[in-house]
Amino acid sequence: MGEANGEDEETVSVYYAEAKQNAYSKLFNYIRNDLFENKDIRELSKLNEMLVSFMKGDGVQEIKPSTSKNLKRKLSNEFKDMLFMTQNDSNRVLV
Repeated sequence: MGEANGEDEETVSVYYAEAKQNAYSKLFNYIRNDLFENKDIRELSKLNEMLVSFMKGDGVQEIKPSTSKNLKRKLSNEFKDMLFMTQNDSNRVLV
C-alpha cells in the first residue's frame, strides 16, 4: 500500500468490508440456488475458494486470514440448521 495515511487505510478497510459483504452475498446465493436446489455437497475449502475468488473479482488483492477462518461460522449464522456440515474420514469439512 505504500505510504498510506489514516484516511487511505480507512478507505481500504471500508472497500475490503464492502467487497467481503458482496462476496458473502454471492456465495449465499450460490448455496441457495445451486447446492440446495441440486441437493449437492461441497467441501468447505471449495466454498472458501469461491469466496476468495468473488473478493478478488471485486479487486481485493490480499484476503485477510480472518475472512476464511470465519466462513464456517458465517454459514452457520446465515443458514442455521438448513445447512449440514460434517467432517469426513480425511478431516475435510463437507457442506
